[in-house]
Formats: sequence, C-alpha cells, structure tokens
Amino acid sequence: MLRIGSYILLFYLAFRLSKHSFEFEKVSRLELVVLPLYSTLMFFITMTWKEENIIVAIVLFLLSFLIGWLQSSKVEFKDEGKKDKYERPIILMKKNWTYSNYWCTFLRQFAFRVGRGCNRILERNGQRNFNIC
Repeated sequence: MLRIGSYILLFYLAFRLSKHSFEFEKVSRLELVVLPLYSTLMFFITMTWKEENIIVAIVLFLLSFLIGWLQSSKVEFKDEGKKDKYERPIILMKKNWTYSNYWCTFLRQFAFRVGRGCNRILERNGQRNFNIC
C-alpha cells in the first residue's frame, strides 16, 4: 500500500512541476539564473577532487548540457510590451512538451531506483514481504 502511495505522490509532483509548462508564465530570475548558479557553486564547493570524480563530473556536465538543450529546444517566449515596477520588460515563457517529458522521466526513474533500493535492503535483512516499500 505504501508503494502505491509513493507512486501517487510522484505522479502528483510530476503534475505540479509540469502543470504550467503549456501556459505562458512570467520569467523568474530565481528559476533561470540563481538556482543554476547556486547548484553549480555548491557542486564545486563539495566536490572531492580525485581523478575518478573529475571524470564523473565531466560526464555529468555533458549530460546536464544535453538535458538543458533538450528542455530549452521548444521553449516559446512572448513579450507583453509591459514593464514591471523596476522598469524591466515583462517576458512570458511557455516550456512545452520537452520540459514535461523530462520531469516525468526523471520521477519515473527515481521511483524505479527507490523501489529497487528498498527491495535490496529487504533482501539483505532476509525479509520476503516486498510490499513494505
């Protein structure tokens, strides 16, 4: 029963993350600039600089570049011709199918990995009831 609840929660999260991807919404500097910069900075601060980790970092960088390119390939922008209270132009963005597909794929893979990990833990403990996770 817990596994079904987990999948329902994951599908709800995928829906919430991709719900507005088919509508034009205001572009946020937090989402488009600050979060990626913060993530990159934290990666470099917490990175253990060993040879095998650097190879993994290069592969992850190339993979993230590919995912970013795929996500942004179908993005549409619209200029409303209005300005905000700081006299900046208001730009609207629609993320489209590529954004939704990414989140659904990510959450599906995450659920698969979590389920597989729970099964391995239960097998190590000698339990055969796999409906717990």
